[in-house]
Amino acid sequence: MVGNYVPSNKQTNHFASGSQSTQSYDGLDDPSVIIAIRALDETKNSPVYLDLHASYAPNWVKAKSFSSTEGSGTVSRGGESGNLEVELSKKMNRLILEGFAGGGYSGVRKIYSQIGNGYFREDSYFNYYAGTNVEEFLSNRFAVNAGAQYTFSNQNNIDERSNDGTEENFRPGGQYIFNAGFNYSLLPKNALIEVYYHYAIYNNSHLDYPAFPTFDATTKNENNNMVGAAFRYVF
Repeated sequence: MVGNYVPSNKQTNHFASGSQSTQSYDGLDDPSVIIAIRALDETKNSPVYLDLHASYAPNWVKAKSFSSTEGSGTVSRGGESGNLEVELSKKMNRLILEGFAGGGYSGVRKIYSQIGNGYFREDSYFNYYAGTNVEEFLSNRFAVNAGAQYTFSNQNNIDERSNDGTEENFRPGGQYIFNAGFNYSLLPKNALIEVYYHYAIYNNSHLDYPAFPTFDATTKNENNNMVGAAFRYVF
């Protein structure tokens, strides 16, 4: 079980008209459940560990958009999501070196306005990512880790539509994530609790309005601070 809290996510929107605005988002993200299967075990005559991960996050936290009068929007997606990931790792004395790659599915989203009953709907899409992580055991139970990940830009337009019928096309940019954390084994080799911090930097994204081209916007300078905790149990 994994839970995340984002104290700050900020971005600047540059509109085709020449104006710009700064928006902020924060709050709890939807918790997720992860299942992992160890396909290869280094302790059982394999040169490396090979783990397969599957995660799922339901749509539990209502998503709200930013409002200049009501304040920050929420970071929750407003729709379900899931990932499939392959992780390859090698233990070297007190260190574990990890490399991973995976694909994510973002289901249909519905994000509500903080004023009135307005909302917009975003179609589902896929993205892909890869990264690396280093973990050092300071004792039999306590370890620290750090790593980096890149999520590749989705080159396809993602259709969005407001409840008033306004059509939008969204082209997200790539994303860099840098992380650090620590974990503690409650039960050796079985139960683990992890606390971590992520800092994300986003490449520019684009929002186009086919019927209102002066509203077209490029989002720049978006960054995200996130803290989270995870509980893992090995059966």
